[in-house]
Amino acid sequence: MRRLSSKTGAIELSIGTIVIIVIALTMLILGIVLVRSIMCGAIRLTSDTSDAAQNEVNKLFEATGGEINCIGGSGDAVVMMPGQVNIVTCGIRSTDSNSKYKIEVTGIAVADKNVLSSSEVNKWKSGPDYFGPSPVSPDDETVKKILRLNVPKDAPETGIFVDVRATKEGRVIYTQTLDFRISRQGLIRATMC
Repeated sequence: MRRLSSKTGAIELSIGTIVIIVIALTMLILGIVLVRSIMCGAIRLTSDTSDAAQNEVNKLFEATGGEINCIGGSGDAVVMMPGQVNIVTCGIRSTDSNSKYKIEVTGIAVADKNVLSSSEVNKWKSGPDYFGPSPVSPDDETVKKILRLNVPKDAPETGIFVDVRATKEGRVIYTQTLDFRISRQGLIRATMC
């Protein structure tokens, strides 16, 4: 009789332990899912590039009052992420609807020639390096893509300078050196999202 009660106690103890382990694992998994969703949501919020690019171009127009402005033309260097296609954009605020605009990349340079060469950056181009010539209406506020750089995952962190020239009806109306910086996306984003 004594033998039977000790086995029952052992079974009750092991079932209780299993229930506690299952509840603990469930809570751990739910906690990880919650943290992951919060972190990825916050990261997505900060990387909404198309709206940010449009807002930045609008700010540049308000600050300078110019006809053409490009991202990377003023302020801090714009970050380019390795392992994805990074797009360089410009905005045109047309004064009339009959003019044809063309924006083209005239050169690419790097900040540190010991870690990266301009010819290597030119190999990253994934598409044309110009917009136009095309008519732009005065109410067209969409940004124009002038350059796509498919930056490899193993690209070194350094600065990239993109020389841009814009013409209107064949006359040069804008020249600028745009400032970009290759920077890693961070361990949390790379592993979680």
